[in-house]
Amino acid sequence: MKTIITIFFVAVLSFGCASIDSTVSKAYVPGNRSQLALSIKQDSGVSIPSEQKQLLENQIREGLSQKGLLASDENNSQHSVIVNIHTFRMRDDAARLTVGIMAGCDNISSTVVVTDKITGKEIGNAKISIKECAAWGVASQVITKYTDGVVAYLTNK
Repeated sequence: MKTIITIFFVAVLSFGCASIDSTVSKAYVPGNRSQLALSIKQDSGVSIPSEQKQLLENQIREGLSQKGLLASDENNSQHSVIVNIHTFRMRDDAARLTVGIMAGCDNISSTVVVTDKITGKEIGNAKISIKECAAWGVASQVITKYTDGVVAYLTNK
């Protein structure tokens, strides 16, 4: 019985604090042959380490590519997607392991806007964010959870 309780609490501490929030202002519904051109931007004053920004972009591209929604190049796309990062705070993995939750929380917040390239009209808009306070895990896991939320919005899942 003690083992079950211990496993339960470890699971809650490891995964229970993560929360991804998606507020959809305008749902995006991809068409049968919709192809997206992706752009990642960040607000002034937002600093994202280059390796983490590259990981974030690669994972969104991979997710869209797996769903058949990523255009081979911008000229072949029907829609443009801009992921604008407003907040990016990622704890150092060493700090996360040594001081745990006292190192603070990871936080990524963004706006995802989809526009039709021909008309220039906005056809999708959502705020997507993640807050992770667990002491376990690494930054790449937080980025993966966040990018899964972005891809889920863009694939209407």
